[in-house]
Amino acid sequence: MKTIDILIINSITISAEKLSEDLSRDSTLKIVSLATCAYEARDKIMQHHPDLIICECNLHGKMNGIEFIKKLLPQYHLPVIMTGEAKYEKDAKKTGASAFIERPKSSIITDDKYIKKMMLTAKAVVHGEVLPGDNAVNKMFSSLIAIGASTGGAEAVESIITSLPIIMPPIIIAQHMPPKFTEIFAERLDKFSKLSVIETDTGEILFPGHAYVAKGGFHTRVIKSENFYKIVCSENHEQLLNVPSVDVLFLSVANATKGNSIGAVLTGMGRDGTIGLMEMRETGSRTIAQDEETSVVYGMPKATVESGAAEMSLSLDKIPQKLIELCRA
Repeated sequence: MKTIDILIINSITISAEKLSEDLSRDSTLKIVSLATCAYEARDKIMQHHPDLIICECNLHGKMNGIEFIKKLLPQYHLPVIMTGEAKYEKDAKKTGASAFIERPKSSIITDDKYIKKMMLTAKAVVHGEVLPGDNAVNKMFSSLIAIGASTGGAEAVESIITSLPIIMPPIIIAQHMPPKFTEIFAERLDKFSKLSVIETDTGEILFPGHAYVAKGGFHTRVIKSENFYKIVCSENHEQLLNVPSVDVLFLSVANATKGNSIGAVLTGMGRDGTIGLMEMRETGSRTIAQDEETSVVYGMPKATVESGAAEMSLSLDKIPQKLIELCRA
C-alpha cells in the first residue's frame, strides 16, 4: 500500500516535531515536511504535494489556520485534518476540512488517545472511509484479528484481505508456507489490498490498517508491550510439524489480548489451530471457521467446529463482513 505523505502545520515547532515522531511509528504515514505559518505552508504544499494536511487552528502570524484552510481548499482540494481547542471545532468544520480532532491542552502532545485517533483519521480521510466512533477507534488498537490456514489458504486469505477496508484492527496471518514464500505472499497481498501487508519480524509494532504474514520457517507470537502489541519470531524449538504454527500464534493472541480478539481458521489439512482457537474462545474471543462448501480441504476448520473451538461456521465470502461487524461492535 502506498504511504500517505503528510504536511504538518503548527506554529509550535516542538509540538509539530512530537506529532511527526509519533505518527511516523506507523510505516504507512510519512511526514514529508513541517510548516510554522500559513505562508510557509503554501510553499511546502507546492514543493511536496502532500496527500494530507494536518493543520493547527490557532496558527501564529497574519493568518490563522482556519483562514488559511478556507483559502486553500478551493485551490488544492486536499484532505485536511484540523486540530485545536474544542472551541474551534465549529469554525473548522465550516472550512470544508475532512475532520477535526480536539488536541490535548499541553503544547507538547503526548496524549496516546490523540495520537491513535490521528493515525486512524489520517487513513480514513485519505481513503474516503467513515471513521467509527471513539469507542471503536480505541478498539482498533486494543484488539487483534488472527487468521490461520493451510492447503488452499493462500487464495482464501487473499479473498478476505482484499475485501477489507483500511480501518481494521491489526491482522496476523499464519499460513503454512516455507521460507521465502511468505515474503512473496505478503508482497502480493500488499499489492492488491487497501491494507499495508508485510512479513512478520521480531519487534514489529502492530498497527490498525496493517496485516502481518507469519515468516516461513519461524513461529510468530504476539506479546503486549505497554499500549501496543508486538511480534516475536522464534525458531522451531518445539519441533512442531507446521512452521509457522497456527496454534502457537493463536495461543499467544489469547494470552496477549485476554479475549479482545477474533480468530478464524480457514481451509487446510490436519488440526493445527484447534487448540489455539479453543483457548481464544475460552478467554472470550470470537471464533470463526470456514465452512465445508468453500474449503479446499475441510480438515482444520472441521476440527475446530467438532471440538467447539469455533462458535460459527461461515462461507468464505461471508467472513470479511463478519470480521468488520465484530471488530466494530
